[in-house]
Amino acid sequence: MAHPIGMPSEQQEDGSWVGMTPLGLQRVIGQMYWNDGIIPGNRTQTRVMGTSGWSYAVPSGAAFVWSSAAERRAVLVPFEAETIPVSPPSSGASRTDMIYVGMDGLVRVAEGRTANTAPAGGVVIDRMVIPQGASNTQGAVSNFDIRYAIPTGTSLGQMHHFHDPKDGVKGNVAPMTLGTGRFTLPSDRIMRFDMTHCLSAIQESTTDQPSATVRWRLYIDGQIETTFTTRVTRAAPQINQMSYHKELPVGTHTVHYVQDQIEGLSGPGWRHHKGGGDAWPGMRFEVWDAGVAD
Repeated sequence: MAHPIGMPSEQQEDGSWVGMTPLGLQRVIGQMYWNDGIIPGNRTQTRVMGTSGWSYAVPSGAAFVWSSAAERRAVLVPFEAETIPVSPPSSGASRTDMIYVGMDGLVRVAEGRTANTAPAGGVVIDRMVIPQGASNTQGAVSNFDIRYAIPTGTSLGQMHHFHDPKDGVKGNVAPMTLGTGRFTLPSDRIMRFDMTHCLSAIQESTTDQPSATVRWRLYIDGQIETTFTTRVTRAAPQINQMSYHKELPVGTHTVHYVQDQIEGLSGPGWRHHKGGGDAWPGMRFEVWDAGVAD
């Protein structure tokens, strides 16, 4: 049977001993992170640097590596700072090199490998591009977004983002579906839905009212969830922010919103505002993970 970490080994009646096994340790470690990757630490120290010769300076760090992702067993792999030699690119051509760490703790360079994933049992530390005609790796630059191991239960960050690109364009009065997105949750989560919009009313005739009424209806998994409304004036662009929280179950979900003008309320149209000297935000719709649900 599995043996608790931190408890002493036990001697059985037949004289044999029972204690924590490597598989038991791997199973415990495998529950600590959602995904394989570099363990977050001092992120400014996790970038690989070129040198004045044909080598890469790799900083120290640690990685979370699956020994069996299907069984959620993993190991923690520390690696030391070292300088790793590489060969010059053929005929002075540009080349992309992948630097990765294996389950054995050894850091290797896969010359000419442009994939986002390391060979089986490894985690990418960085990916460097040597420019054409280089005489060393000093001018090499990273083109890799480091994949960090996300601790279990922590926020997954931004799950969806939509930015309405219109600027100075008249907003719709008839219903318009915008911000369609899809995201997958690894457990029951608390999700936050944020809307930011910058609008002003349009005076299209002398009989227009001084303000416009705008409505947004939020849909989650095809069902209307809540409604936001606001009134904007012609005086100046107006910025509004709205936020909504909801617990969602594990699995894949869809989201969108519908923008229109409330039926039965007269008033002028409105314009979107984005950019400009005042850095108007336009219309933004974002979905954020706020953590594990109870």
